[in-house]
Amino acid sequence: MTVGEIHSFHRAHCRKPLVWAIVVALGVSDYLGTGSLLFPGPFRSVGRLGAYFLVILLVNGSVVLLSPWPWLWTGRAGTFPDPGRGLVQSLGAAILAFLPAALVLAAGKSLNGVGDSMTTLAYLRYVFFFYVCLFSLLGFGIVARERVLEARYSAQKRADEAQRILLRGHMNPHVFFNAMNNLTELIAEDPAAAERAALDLKDLFRRLTALGQARWAPLREERLLLEHYLGIEALRLGARLRVSWAWAGGLDDVVAPPLLIQPLVENAIKHGLAPHPAGGELRICGDLHRGRVRVRVENTGRPLARRRSGGSGLDNLEARLRLSFEGQAAFRLEAGGGWTRAFLEFPSRRPATREQP
Repeated sequence: MTVGEIHSFHRAHCRKPLVWAIVVALGVSDYLGTGSLLFPGPFRSVGRLGAYFLVILLVNGSVVLLSPWPWLWTGRAGTFPDPGRGLVQSLGAAILAFLPAALVLAAGKSLNGVGDSMTTLAYLRYVFFFYVCLFSLLGFGIVARERVLEARYSAQKRADEAQRILLRGHMNPHVFFNAMNNLTELIAEDPAAAERAALDLKDLFRRLTALGQARWAPLREERLLLEHYLGIEALRLGARLRVSWAWAGGLDDVVAPPLLIQPLVENAIKHGLAPHPAGGELRICGDLHRGRVRVRVENTGRPLARRRSGGSGLDNLEARLRLSFEGQAAFRLEAGGGWTRAFLEFPSRRPATREQP
């Protein structure tokens, strides 16, 4: 790793509360273990003990915060040292760092601990080897733990992305083939309507292709796609389908995973409106509230039945929400007063440019 990469690692390392808890714990244990040796009764005072405690915290803080550095340094971007190189670098850094500190502490012991059972030389060896071993072992433990966590996170991220691509790829042909089936019905019944539907289908396919390349896209894209999709359905259902929109102006610029709302609209038509002889009304509502997008798709027609297990459309939607928003999105279905309502809510996001996978 390079100096810049190590610095980034160090900044992330310093933000963790566990790191500072280890610093304090090591400082307290070291203080309790060596304070009486360095400052026996005649030399003990609040000022000396307080100053010594600050020194101990500083030394142990340096151990915890800087010990990973020798285990990370290679000079090449994105590479980690092998254990042998890391050990040599760590021992060398520890000797350079703590030999002066050990000499200072041993000098203080020599001045304050005359007649003490531990000789100055023994104290020097204790302090020096304790910190050298602590520096090397702690640095190795921290780096090894971070590598394990990074590998686990990278593997999970790759798995999530693969699943997200599979789910998104499942939705695109699902929408397209349903529209093709509708067009097939229209060809025999109303050739002119079928021609108009073919134009809508062309635009629908073009937008599906574009959305299929994006991990995130403006909701404007999905709104336009829905207009073409509903145009095809309107030609098939005629007056049985009555659509109304209540779409907040700022919603178009919010980005989200593509094809979040389309499954709700398709579900409302397929299970609520199309099976009912008189059809019904479909409402698509969307707004922004306290940094969150709220979408509601309502329909009359056939009442909501018990949800079938394994329905790919809504199960797919819930899986994509979990992957994309990490538990910060919500989805639910309700029925009452002659209406079936699907509610979708997720955090608002407005990047400067459209993201690509």
